[in-house]
Amino acid sequence: VTAEGAFLATADLLVVRPLGVAATIGGFGIFAVASPFAAMADAIDPVYDTLVAKPGEYTFHRDLGDFENK
Repeated sequence: VTAEGAFLATADLLVVRPLGVAATIGGFGIFAVASPFAAMADAIDPVYDTLVAKPGEYTFHRDLGDFENK
């Protein structure tokens, strides 16, 4: 493990992951409010993906310290 890798992992654990959890929870709250309007536009899936799924994947499904766009 390099010093740069250790720094990135620490920053990810202490700053980025908590912000990602907050974004996922906040996105779900916004989705709950916006879902009736999204249903009228037949856009539930894209709205859910944008507000909940993508922040959740970024927060929980990537390696610690890995900030590459996938």
